[in-house]
Amino acid sequence: SSCDALPQGNDDYKKYMQIWEEKRELASGYLLKAEKSFKQGDELAGCSFQQKASVLGIDATESLIRAIEISGVQKDFKDLESGLNKWKELGDFC
Repeated sequence: SSCDALPQGNDDYKKYMQIWEEKRELASGYLLKAEKSFKQGDELAGCSFQQKASVLGIDATESLIRAIEISGVQKDFKDLESGLNKWKELGDFC
């Protein structure tokens, strides 16, 4: 794979990609729990899950940005920064 071709920072790249995958998955799970809680009228639990999702989503996105930077790929981060802002807004919502 292309990440195996990275002479330096390969371990860091893999580490950040692993963090991205794990935290993105956890954040998605918390969003589902938040949605379910809100639908059941439990706003306190919904907000708690949503804030956990926000923190994990921010960490995940920041890890993805670091991985891309390490890979040396020239990328416009506007989409990722937009996603980062959405995660932050989600946490601020409650």
